[in-house]
Amino acid sequence: MMSRYRMAGLLLTAMAAGMPAVILYGCGRKPSPPQVGVLMLDESRQPILDGLKEGLRQLGREVNVDLRFVVRNAEDDQTRLVPLAEELAALRPKVICALGSAEAVAAVPLAQSTGVAVVYLGVGNPEALGIAESKVDPLPGTTGIRTGYADRLPKRMQLATYFFPDVRVITVLYDPQTPASAKGMKLCEETGPKLGLIVQSIALTSDADVRYFAETMVPGKYQLLMYTPAPLLIKHLRNIIAPAAIRAYVPIFGLNRQACSAGAVISFGPTDYGFGVQGAHFVHRILLGTAPETMPIETPEGSQLELCLNMKVAQRIGVVFPPRMFELADLIIR
Repeated sequence: MMSRYRMAGLLLTAMAAGMPAVILYGCGRKPSPPQVGVLMLDESRQPILDGLKEGLRQLGREVNVDLRFVVRNAEDDQTRLVPLAEELAALRPKVICALGSAEAVAAVPLAQSTGVAVVYLGVGNPEALGIAESKVDPLPGTTGIRTGYADRLPKRMQLATYFFPDVRVITVLYDPQTPASAKGMKLCEETGPKLGLIVQSIALTSDADVRYFAETMVPGKYQLLMYTPAPLLIKHLRNIIAPAAIRAYVPIFGLNRQACSAGAVISFGPTDYGFGVQGAHFVHRILLGTAPETMPIETPEGSQLELCLNMKVAQRIGVVFPPRMFELADLIIR
């Protein structure tokens, strides 16, 4: 270590030569901003990342100034998630943000093995996936935002009775291999009879199942479609399920605003962007030194929930909402 006398001598020499002493003292380098790792399955997670950046900006942290993102995208290949998570952990970031359930399953074990903090943003059922102790209690080194999509399916069914008063049968798509999806299906089956509705369940477990369902959808076969939170269904909503439903004049009740943008007629729930904004405070506090596990898992509430109507699709398939229902909408796509 350089003695204070030696340092003082160098500073005096530098000043005599007209060099800024502060540059010599700091070796002319500004400390690098802390790294925040980001693990994403594909580009569909981009709204979560955008919300995370905005949330951090609101907290006074500018990207590439106060922190630096290191992003790893699996490009829709789940087999790449674990290697990419390990690659991020090897960089020793302050925290890894997992943008979804598949990403969280890949990243959370690294909190134990490497000591890198993990925050997951938008996980349907973390305790069932084995990445949380309970609904609110995270595992050591982790915390995050649960979607609450499955928990709100009964509310969506209630809203369906308001917006579609003539509908008596609701067809619910689910993937029994996904815990949150199976839970949502059970809630629908319990809620339907209480609302005077018949619930018809259709299990889809593969890409082929989804394509077959879409190919066999014809006008008059279904009154209203809902789907539970499952990566398989969300992935195919825009390009397979929604186009088939529109051709068959069947309205879809979606999980969030992204569903309306993808072709659903109505949706109720939090936005992917909101998961990012809400999760930013976890990242902010971890960067300040807070242990992740001391912050309970959160669920979007209140102002983060929105009801969206897609009038373009509604008009195309002949859906007419009761006029008073427009007062309930937070967003109307025209």
